[in-house]
Amino acid sequence: MLVLDTDDLPATDRIDVYRATAIDQGGSCSIEPELDERGRFRMRLQAWQFGPVGLFANFGSGMRYLQTERDLRRDHWSSISIFNQATGDGGFIWNDTERRLTSDDLAFACKSARYWESRWSNTGENVGLQLRADQVGLPEDLIRDAMPLAGHSSLTPLLLTQLRSLRADADRLSAGPGVEAIGDAVVELVRAVIASVTGSAPVRRAVAEETRFVRIVTYLTVHLTDPDLTPARVAAVHNLTLPALHRLFHAEGLDVQEWIAQHRLEGARDDLASHAHSHRTIADIGRSWGYIDPTSFTRGFRRAYGLTPGHWRRLHREMST
Repeated sequence: MLVLDTDDLPATDRIDVYRATAIDQGGSCSIEPELDERGRFRMRLQAWQFGPVGLFANFGSGMRYLQTERDLRRDHWSSISIFNQATGDGGFIWNDTERRLTSDDLAFACKSARYWESRWSNTGENVGLQLRADQVGLPEDLIRDAMPLAGHSSLTPLLLTQLRSLRADADRLSAGPGVEAIGDAVVELVRAVIASVTGSAPVRRAVAEETRFVRIVTYLTVHLTDPDLTPARVAAVHNLTLPALHRLFHAEGLDVQEWIAQHRLEGARDDLASHAHSHRTIADIGRSWGYIDPTSFTRGFRRAYGLTPGHWRRLHREMST
């Protein structure tokens, strides 16, 4: 959802309005804008809410976004912020540690820092997540100690992929029926990342066990369109036997193969009804959701919805005219 586009404002008001909007969205902060080659500050701020998790995206000319001890003391709530420099030349500072931030990195910050800063130069997009620290259910000192290490966790690429997926389809997902569940899954992933890099071995094992199902569902969601996504592959990636994977899903009242088929068909159904995909063939849409065989796609679609993919598409075209 678009929160602010400074192109809609007089040049003299842009910085002040953006600063006020950023504080309203993310808490007390300091902002130092970088003007473009024409001496202008341009920024487009978007924000979405997924239950307990906020997603934001800033696109425009460079800037420094920082929180000093004074800024941090002003906020009455403790938060965790996670940043990715989707495009542009970025950097991040956490207390005394400075690092370059690229599209393949995540940087983590929380209110217990003495100082933290996210910045980029020239035109770029900075994307991130924000949630309350108490939602992850871990001690504050453990969260604080994890911040400079979390970007190197073996689970961070999974969280990065989730962030990219949310950003790519934020408008639709944030308005959908599963918005709370998406946010809860992100919280569990953040919890798993933090626990994986700090705390005692029993804590790490306990959190890994508690978040295993969420991590597997996230993996399934990310790889849903892969034709070779099978329960056997999922089990191998997560160091489980196939029977153990099935037991894990059965405990949640689910079947892993049915979960894959259901969510693939839902994605294909939405694409078939969307005007944005009207130029694509039915077979192409089926393939894009992992159905290599058109006959198998049609059979599964009819079994799930009582209509063929072609009938479903025609029905929605008639409704939109």
